[in-house]
Amino acid sequence: MTTEIKIAPKNSLLFVMDKDYGESEIPESMDGKRIVATRSCIVVGTLCEVDGETYVMLTDNKIRVQEISGLQKVFSGILATPQKEVNLYTVHLEPILTLSVSNTESHVEIWANHKTEPDKLCVLVIPSPI
Repeated sequence: MTTEIKIAPKNSLLFVMDKDYGESEIPESMDGKRIVATRSCIVVGTLCEVDGETYVMLTDNKIRVQEISGLQKVFSGILATPQKEVNLYTVHLEPILTLSVSNTESHVEIWANHKTEPDKLCVLVIPSPI
């Protein structure tokens, strides 16, 4: 399944996390990095909100990610998904996109088209075997 949106998120950040669970471990600071993560939350920087919208895709289909030119993998890790969902939220914890998964842990890759301010982001979710 693939969902997508164009958005200029507040503070130029998006949170990738499981519904309700990720709030308990949101990273406190970006420490000058574009992506920071805990076991339950990945925070991703986007194009500066005043510079325009960022295209964001949430998918479990690697082929869809490969169809977008100029993307490079910038993150790979395991995300706890006890509610069996991966959600994208704003910094105000407003839901943007949702993807159901089959396991309580999911391998997540973040793909972007720029090192510091991407205007194209893909969140690829690969269910982890349990």
